[in-house]
Amino acid sequence: MTKDFDPISEISIHPEEFGEAQPITVGWGKKETQFHGTAGKQAALANPQPIESALEWDDRKTRISWRGDGQYFAVSTVSSNDERRRIRVWSRDCALQATSEDVSRLEQALSWKPSGSLIVSSQRKPNKHNIVFFESNGLQHGEFTLPFVTDEVKVQEVAWNVDSTVLAVWCEDKGMADEQAMKSYVLLYAVGNCHWYRKQCAYVGDTAADRIAAVAWDSELELVLHVVCRDGRLMSSRYTWQTTSSKGLSPEDLASVAVIDGSRVLLTPFRTMVVPPPMCAFSVSLPAFVQEVVFAPPPLTNNFMVILADQRIALYEYGAESDAKDSGVSVQAAGGNGFKVKSPVPKCRGIYSVSGVEFSHAVSHFLWISPDTLICVSQRGRRDRLHTLTVSDAGVSQTGSVELDGRVVASGIGQTTGSVALELHDGSLLRYGVQTGAVSAWTDARGLVVALPRPCAHLEICAFDGEEVVLGLSERFRLYANGVEVANNCTSLALHADFLLLTTHAHACRCISLRSRLQELPNSLNSQVNDDSLRRMERGSRIVTVVTDDSRLVLQMPRGNVEAIHPRALVLSAVRRHLDRLEFLTALLIMRKHRINMNLIYDHAPPAFLANVGDFVRQIDNVNYINLFLSDLREEDVTETMYVDQSGRHSNKTSQARGSGKTGKVNLICDAVRSALESCDSDKFFLCILATHVKKENSELDLALTRIKELKDSPTPGRVTADDALKFLLYLVDVNELFNVALGTYDFELVMIVAEKSQKDPKEYLPFLNNLRKMERNFQKFSIDKYLKRYTSAVTHLVKCGEKCFNECLEFVSDHGLYRTALRLYSHGSKQYMEVSRIYAEHLEAERTYEEAAMMFCRCHDYCRALTCFEKCVGWRQVFCMATKLEYDQEKMIHLAERITHQLKERRQFCDAALVQLQYAQNTEEAIVLLIQGSQWAEALRLMHLYNHTDVAETHLKPALLEQHAQLLSALQRDGERFERHRARLRAVRDEKHRALYDLEENERRNATDADLFSDTSSASGASGTSDASSSRSSQYSRTSSRTSKNRRKAARKKYSLKEGSQFEDLALLEALTEIVTTLDNSRDEITSLLRALVLCAYDAEAESLQETFDRCVKHTAGTLSEIWPAGGSDAGAGTAAPPPALGPDSTVNSIVAAMQDKAKLSIVSAAELAVKMPPKLRADDLWKLKCLQLSDSN
Repeated sequence: MTKDFDPISEISIHPEEFGEAQPITVGWGKKETQFHGTAGKQAALANPQPIESALEWDDRKTRISWRGDGQYFAVSTVSSNDERRRIRVWSRDCALQATSEDVSRLEQALSWKPSGSLIVSSQRKPNKHNIVFFESNGLQHGEFTLPFVTDEVKVQEVAWNVDSTVLAVWCEDKGMADEQAMKSYVLLYAVGNCHWYRKQCAYVGDTAADRIAAVAWDSELELVLHVVCRDGRLMSSRYTWQTTSSKGLSPEDLASVAVIDGSRVLLTPFRTMVVPPPMCAFSVSLPAFVQEVVFAPPPLTNNFMVILADQRIALYEYGAESDAKDSGVSVQAAGGNGFKVKSPVPKCRGIYSVSGVEFSHAVSHFLWISPDTLICVSQRGRRDRLHTLTVSDAGVSQTGSVELDGRVVASGIGQTTGSVALELHDGSLLRYGVQTGAVSAWTDARGLVVALPRPCAHLEICAFDGEEVVLGLSERFRLYANGVEVANNCTSLALHADFLLLTTHAHACRCISLRSRLQELPNSLNSQVNDDSLRRMERGSRIVTVVTDDSRLVLQMPRGNVEAIHPRALVLSAVRRHLDRLEFLTALLIMRKHRINMNLIYDHAPPAFLANVGDFVRQIDNVNYINLFLSDLREEDVTETMYVDQSGRHSNKTSQARGSGKTGKVNLICDAVRSALESCDSDKFFLCILATHVKKENSELDLALTRIKELKDSPTPGRVTADDALKFLLYLVDVNELFNVALGTYDFELVMIVAEKSQKDPKEYLPFLNNLRKMERNFQKFSIDKYLKRYTSAVTHLVKCGEKCFNECLEFVSDHGLYRTALRLYSHGSKQYMEVSRIYAEHLEAERTYEEAAMMFCRCHDYCRALTCFEKCVGWRQVFCMATKLEYDQEKMIHLAERITHQLKERRQFCDAALVQLQYAQNTEEAIVLLIQGSQWAEALRLMHLYNHTDVAETHLKPALLEQHAQLLSALQRDGERFERHRARLRAVRDEKHRALYDLEENERRNATDADLFSDTSSASGASGTSDASSSRSSQYSRTSSRTSKNRRKAARKKYSLKEGSQFEDLALLEALTEIVTTLDNSRDEITSLLRALVLCAYDAEAESLQETFDRCVKHTAGTLSEIWPAGGSDAGAGTAAPPPALGPDSTVNSIVAAMQDKAKLSIVSAAELAVKMPPKLRADDLWKLKCLQLSDSN
């Protein structure tokens, strides 16, 4: 029918056909040849059991249940011809799809799972009462048994909640003569790992008025159950999923997890074992349905209470005198057969009735807050009441109660702080005073009232960096910390001694350090960095518990099975904790199991390790483990690279302990460990001692081989043999390298020991060794060193061979460039010393190192070749020293002076050239001319008057002064014009960039108004200019990366181009202006000298014009420096526009990306542009001026 009750189709509910999904027989074999399971082949011969009709108390009414998507519905009817109840599946067009197989004594209850996978009903068998499931094709698929004896109850209805996770079964007592004594039950079931758990007995109606009239789940809220009583009362119950586990922080806590299954509590201590559900380590059987399980507070966190549905509380404790048979506890792990119980077994202390409080199904939120105090909440209308219960040997009694201002939806207790928090339906938080019993509003460290924005089903109390924080997790996966939302994809959480552990919809587990600040929590949760705090996991996993003081985290998969993982953050925390306690063996075993780099043992706290290295050896006491530690050593500090402690708690390293200079970290550890090993038991740890020699930065293989030789010479019973030691050494070192090291000890016996254990052919090494044995001792060592390419040591032994091997020594020194070594080995002034100096000088001369070659020629007294080399390097002073030693006459000396003068003039060293002409050629006039060419006016005038060559003033001095005057004036005018041209262009370029920046910001503001119209994944651009810039930058980076080194150097030279419109034109202009200012400042000394020479020669007019022009240029340039280079070197002053703000209400995705790219680019370019952006130095004082040339006579 439609919504207006107009019939769409009409068909009989008792059709004869099966339906459209009728199975087809393809004729594969006979029934006799098919597999029949445990029944065997005889099952094919057995007669089928007759199908019984509907029960006599069946109301014969038709039941209809729709699938969640509304495409199909199921109809349960009793056929009129055979009185059997069947279930038929129909499409929404009323087309029959399938008919269920015939099932005896099928009952009236019917409900189709909203997810569409199963249809549920009930079936009464001769010896049990089952809830049965059917597939949509009519075949039966699974069942479970109700906790009642045969014919005790009848199932009225079954109902699935809206998310198909909980099945409600409504039962009533059957066959009782007194209807007033009949009870109603609502049982809630959930499935996990193919096992149906009876999680709650949601309602028990004891009287006729309390009996149930109807049961229904809420259509929107998945865990809200509505029950209507026969007296008209409507009761709504809201349930939440809670994982009940012990919360102790000490190593004694067993990390026990309790699971409710009807009248049993399934208990597993995950510290000692991981038992997959539905199995468990222990099963606690109780005389009534279990409503809730509560674990004790510290220090006895393994004890627990069980809240029963019959108004009683069962208390279980752990003790050495536990008796599983008397306490209702049975071992379930491994079937209980042949299972050795290594975990303690709880013992039932007693089952107590609660006195002083009306105990009913409306009491919940039990918290065990102290060893003898328990609190719970009872529902009283729209307000709940908080009850305080005292636990004693006599029982459980109420000692106080407080009425609350609303209904409690969650509660929690802090294991470290001891605080108790209650959450009301409106999100407000209350603090319960454990000592006073008073209730007050929850406030944070600043005294502000804390409230949650929406109700949270899960509360936890912890401390971040000493600040107490209430964490709330809502059913919509939002996580709140002190009322502030910090994550919106959190699926579960748990507290560790050092971490807050979270699972997210990103299928990852986050480990947040509790030593971090609360303000850093959102950034830590949203961080994309794949560090040790992040662990990937299976989709849909939830946290069951975390083993405190350990690294085990237990997760439950969506299908119900559990897995134990070890997040790297927890592993590292456990290792650091054990290292702090100096528990080296425990730490090493954890690191070995989880493949943690062994360097952490030392890098965690170097001073502590070095101070307790003896304890380290004694605790481990295992050769293999110590060798594993030594083989993993490296100079890297893993606490700064691989395993960074985010909390910053461990910073116990000192520079001295890290090792410095030649004693590095590895050398320091090897020496310390070897000393401890030798003092402990050198025979037992002989292999470890060898490893300490080999692992050093410069491997001490010779010492290791020497120890092996000593071991072979004096074997000791019970000690490792020399053969085993050598085999171990060959595992660590290449055999060829070890052979060479043995050969380098010059001990042929040791060489033979190594050679025998290697794969070398005796035909190769025996002739070689026999040939060496025939040689003289020093020449033998020389031959070995030469073979091993130890040339420095080889030449030392060759020198010791004496005069007979001197020629071979010279050839060897020349071939391998060992001149300096040979000079140190021979005495100064000996014949051999001078010969080595000669070949060294010839080598240097061939290398064009003429100055050093001349020095070496001096050592061998070859002054002629020394003079030639000094002349080639223009060391004119040493040239004349050599000439004096060679006793040159006057003519040779003058000729040599002319050659030197010519070379100095080419190098523009006019002062040195004038000195050579004056002192060695005795040509005073030529010396004066050279000084004039070098602009040394004052010295030229001095020599003219000293040697009475005043005529040179007219012929050379004055023309040179006027020529220099004209050149300087022209240069000042030319540089001034260039300066003004570049300054004007720089001003224009900066104006253009400012206008472009303004246009870009305006474009961003206009586009920001439409930013909300686009999604985060949209390709819409905020500003075309920004996207174009990003594109050009990207293409530029790709082009740059493909350049060769030659092209990169060429591009670097052309980077600052003065071409108008180039990318770095402003920087090129700054570079050109800097060059002009620097040239102007450098010309000051030259102009000062020229002014004084002009005045001395009576050229006042020329001097005045030069002084005035230079003074004007200096003052003008100094006045414009602040305009060109603003104070502080700002970006605007440097010609580089500041990037727009990356974040803000007017920002778009493209603008943020562009700003980040600009920032990265500027950070790279700034180092290269720093020199250009800094203003050059310009001396602006008047010390250079001549007052006699000033136009005014006033001071």
